[in-house]
Amino acid sequence: MFTFALAEYKFIGKSCDNFWCATLTSIILGLLLIPIIYYTYTGIFGVDADWFNIAIFFIASGVAYYVGYLLLKNRIALFQSDIIAFVILCFIAVVFVVMTFVPLKIPLFQDTSKQ
Repeated sequence: MFTFALAEYKFIGKSCDNFWCATLTSIILGLLLIPIIYYTYTGIFGVDADWFNIAIFFIASGVAYYVGYLLLKNRIALFQSDIIAFVILCFIAVVFVVMTFVPLKIPLFQDTSKQ
């Protein structure tokens, strides 16, 4: 989403004074929805279906982009500054890359395929 937002900024970002605030809000929403939906459905039904895990990604992405669209359309900024929102997005991107190669030693990041 962040990579797409960088490209999107070229076309619509300069005309929206809340572009990075809306983008940050939508990305955080998407990042939160994926584990929330996953752990909710696996906790309720006790199953883990691969097709539904893929569907969760599309659902979370669709909701995130729709909320971002609504925030841009209505010029709502949930953060004080677009610059601060962009810096936070860059920080999230760096953390994402680092955690991919050096995950924390907690059960959430445990590789279950090696057990």
